[in-house]
Amino acid sequence: MKVVLVNPPYLRGTTRHAPLGICYIASVLEQSGFEVSIVDMESSDLSIQSTVDKITMRQPDIVGLSCMTPQYPTMLKVAEKVKEHKKSILTVFGGPHASALPHVIISNEYVDVCVRGEGEHVMLNLVRSLDEGRTDLGHIPGIVFKTQGLLKETTPPERIFNCDMVPLPARHLLNMNHYIFPFFDVKIPTTNIVASRGCPYGCRFCYKAIFGNVWRGRSPLNIVDEVRYLQREYDVEGIYFMDDNFCVNKMWIKTLCKKLRESAKVLWASGGIRVDLVSQELLEEMKESGCRWIGIGVESGDPQILQEIRKGVTVDAIIKAFKMCHSLGIFAFGFFMIGHPQETLESIAKTTQLIKVINPDGAYISIYTPYPGTEIYYEALRKGWLSDDFSWERLAYTHSNFTISQNFTISELKSLRDEMYLHVRR
Repeated sequence: MKVVLVNPPYLRGTTRHAPLGICYIASVLEQSGFEVSIVDMESSDLSIQSTVDKITMRQPDIVGLSCMTPQYPTMLKVAEKVKEHKKSILTVFGGPHASALPHVIISNEYVDVCVRGEGEHVMLNLVRSLDEGRTDLGHIPGIVFKTQGLLKETTPPERIFNCDMVPLPARHLLNMNHYIFPFFDVKIPTTNIVASRGCPYGCRFCYKAIFGNVWRGRSPLNIVDEVRYLQREYDVEGIYFMDDNFCVNKMWIKTLCKKLRESAKVLWASGGIRVDLVSQELLEEMKESGCRWIGIGVESGDPQILQEIRKGVTVDAIIKAFKMCHSLGIFAFGFFMIGHPQETLESIAKTTQLIKVINPDGAYISIYTPYPGTEIYYEALRKGWLSDDFSWERLAYTHSNFTISQNFTISELKSLRDEMYLHVRR
C-alpha cells in the first residue's frame, strides 16, 4: 500500500506551524513498513491542480486529507480531482472538520472514509486491513465509510493513553525550513511541539473531539528527546508548545521544567494557558527552565459573558495572572473574543477596560465563531443562525466573515475589534 497525506494551505496571516497531525500518522505508518509521502500545499504554495499532479505522480492506493473547517472546500476539490484521475484511489478525510461532521462529509461522492478523533491507530488499522485484502472495514473503530451504497459507522475510536508509544512526528517528510520561524524578542529559530493531548474543561466555543476531555501528557523525557532532536537536526533554538491545555498537571510541568533545565537549554513558549492553573511558584519554575512567552485565554472582561461561555475563570484571576507574568518578565499574550450572541456595547467596553488594566504584551481578538462540533454550533443550528447554503470558508480563523451576534453585524464587530486593538501593546 502506498499512502499520500495532504496538508492544506494555511490562511494568510497565521504562523506557519508544522502539521504534526499528519506527521504523527505518517510516522506510525512508516514504523509499520508502509510507504508514505506528504504533499504539502502550504509550504510549496500549490494550486489544487498542482497538488493533484503531485499526488497522482506517486501512484497512491490511499490519499488522506486532513483539514480544519475553513479548509474543507479546498480539500474536497482535491478529492474530486483525485477521483477523476483514478476512481479506485481511496480518499480518507480526517481532522477537526471530518470528526465534527463525518456523516455530512461521507455523503459526498468523492469521499470514501471519514476518520473521527485521533488518527494514528485508525489510519494504521485501515491501511493494514486494505493491505491484507480485507475490504469490509466494519471492524475498524473510529471511521464512517460507504459499503454497497450505504453509510456505516463503527464504534468510537480508541484513545491513545500512552502518548510515548507514538513515534516522533515524521518531520523529514516536510520542507522544515518553512516551519521554522523567528520568535521571542531575540528572533531565534523556533518550531512547534505537542507535549500533551486533551482538555478536561468545557468552554462552549471549543472543539475537542480530536483529543477529547481526558488530559494525557507525554513523559517529560520523551518531550526533551524531541527537543534535542530538533536542536540537532534543524538547529532549532526555540520551542512553541501547541497543547490544548498546558497546565493541567502541575507535577508534570515541574518535572518537564527540570528536564529542560538539565538537558535542553532552549527558550520556549506555550499557548493554551488557563489563569486558574498558574501560580507565582509555577511561573518562576517555567521561567527558570526557559519559558519566555505564554498565551492566555482571556476571552472577555465581562463576568456574565465568561459565565455564558463556561470559561470557569474570574476577572480577578485574569488580572492576577498577567500581573505575575509581568513581574517575572514573561511575555503575556492574551486571546480575546467578541460577538457572543448576548454581547452588548457595555460588555465589549468591559473587555476593553480589562485590556487596559492587564496591559497584555500582545493580543489576538477573534470573532465568536460557531465551529462545527462545538456547543455554540449546535445552538446556532437550533436557532436558525446558519443557513442551508452556508459556506465554511466564511469561518476562517483570522479572517472571519460571519457572526451569530444578535446585536452587531460582522462589519460593526470588526470596527469594534480595531478600536480594542488600539489599547494593546505593539
